[in-house]
Amino acid sequence: MVNSAYSEKIKEWLKFSNRDKKWIAHNFCLSEKDVDKWVEDGEAPSREHEETLLQFMNPKVVDLYIYQPWEIAKKILREWRIKGTNPYRTNDIFEFLPAKKTYNDYTKHSSHQVICFSRSVSSAAMWGHYADKHKGVCLVFSLPVTPHNEPNYNHWRIEKLHEDFLHNCLYNVLYKKNRVVFPDVFPFFNPKVIEDLMITKDKSWFFEKEMRLLCLIKHASSTDDEGNIFFSEILQYLSGIVLGVRFPHNVNYVQEWYKQLQLENIEKPEIKIVNSYISPNYFKIENEVFHDTPMGSFPYRKLLPKKIVDNGLIILPGKII
Repeated sequence: MVNSAYSEKIKEWLKFSNRDKKWIAHNFCLSEKDVDKWVEDGEAPSREHEETLLQFMNPKVVDLYIYQPWEIAKKILREWRIKGTNPYRTNDIFEFLPAKKTYNDYTKHSSHQVICFSRSVSSAAMWGHYADKHKGVCLVFSLPVTPHNEPNYNHWRIEKLHEDFLHNCLYNVLYKKNRVVFPDVFPFFNPKVIEDLMITKDKSWFFEKEMRLLCLIKHASSTDDEGNIFFSEILQYLSGIVLGVRFPHNVNYVQEWYKQLQLENIEKPEIKIVNSYISPNYFKIENEVFHDTPMGSFPYRKLLPKKIVDNGLIILPGKII
């Protein structure tokens, strides 16, 4: 069935998103000739291809959260940058540590940093641990996400950010009993193994409902004298601030403070600033605007391309989970 309007819609989207037909062919594991049938000839994609294509053309917006003490949140908002986490310096002794190893030296000179989000804004434990015992705030990021459709990689992309390999990849952290097992020779050639290490944590951290954004250091916006690495692009998606139940100021105070920042830098987006309160019936911290984001809110890829050969290895792609 020929549909020239659909063809024009795809062309418009490719131009707007700064992509091309090669990008579609790569992400859908198709030949450019197959893609030409959609883009140039107006042939309708199969139902499965169309559903997946629509997920790319219409990104889903999901809310993710970062808990901070107010003084650190003010620093983030004033300087308009957020510190990445060095894989070698975390508060989890087992972080990035493969099985049968007692010392983590693999990520000491990592090319990546991570920015850690939570899918929950209602966790009393998170407010207590990371937001100065409820006296801090929770920064809200509304992220337009699409599935990353490359075989063997189960993550999402954030629209309008760099699309370098393994950069701006948003992962759901996996909580497991056993640590990641590496072969005797560390496989630097296989990014998938490195990914597994970077997103696998002990089950005791499950309460965090963590998602991680992998960021290439070369795309950092700045550094400081202590060697900390900062990223600014992600702040374009800041959409709100939730104040802790013990926050020392009212909403008007924070609104006025933020307005002054906007006068200094008009690029800062409009955001919603809301109070939180203790749920009358549940062990939850609630607010009237922002809510926990279930995994079902994220787009998923339905297509399972044929197995491919990479470096002599057979790779069997799986669904995003």
